[in-house]
Amino acid sequence: MGTAYAAVADEGALLEANPAGSSYLAGPELSLYHHNWIADGSVEGLAFCTRLGAFGFGIGAKLFYEPFTAYDGSGASTAKGYFIEGLLTANVSGNLLPENPYVGLAIGANVKGLLRYVSPELLENQSALALPIDVGLLARFRIAGRKARTDKNFSVAVVLRNLGQKVQPLDYPLPTTLSVGLAYSPVPALLFALDGNLPISFETSAFAAGQPDLAFGTSVRLTRFLALHAGMHLVSDNPRFTLGGALTAGRARVTINYNADLMGGLNPIDLFSAAVTLDLSKNKGVPSR
Repeated sequence: MGTAYAAVADEGALLEANPAGSSYLAGPELSLYHHNWIADGSVEGLAFCTRLGAFGFGIGAKLFYEPFTAYDGSGASTAKGYFIEGLLTANVSGNLLPENPYVGLAIGANVKGLLRYVSPELLENQSALALPIDVGLLARFRIAGRKARTDKNFSVAVVLRNLGQKVQPLDYPLPTTLSVGLAYSPVPALLFALDGNLPISFETSAFAAGQPDLAFGTSVRLTRFLALHAGMHLVSDNPRFTLGGALTAGRARVTINYNADLMGGLNPIDLFSAAVTLDLSKNKGVPSR
């Protein structure tokens, strides 16, 4: 959905979209992710999220790796190594109105560990460590569409991501971002979402904040087992488009995406991503959005 997910905050993706989302889960879920990026680089992910009463919990890991080769002025290979980034996330959230059938209000936080490793044969003194946090607010309301609704079908989210100290030992600040999201489902089979993202710099004299960006997307459930989704992420210098679908079979949901941007061109191999989500609750079946 073009990353427009702050107010949707479902499955393991809530760990990046909005940490408050785990307290709305129906039950425990395990998600596996794979994303082909550019060249030989790939992103692998794993997330487990669950809810116990009015509280939600989650853990996740994410790994990006890219092999690099260094060349001298004549074009001869001089060194080989890897650029690696790893992310560990621990999540907790709470629903402040768990028994209210009309309004839900949840708050949540992530504590993250970020590690970047660059082979010293390629470039020295570029490995780094950071320990940022995310905080999120997610309110859900029941708004009737064309037919009477019994679920909360309108959501508002506010998320502050990557708040913390500078990346050590380097002197770069973290990419702190404030996001505001809306999501609305007028009928159960249709979902619209919109996110506005504002990069924040606490050191404007040395590091200017990036430009604000906008993401929007939609999901349409065609049958009980098949849903399609699409979205746009309007970044000033690199707009991105996403198109995909989700197929549900028993306890498993498989999501396939094609992600096109100006950096990757139109190479389908480089822009392919997939996710598998397993419903671990006692009630069999994962509903498609």
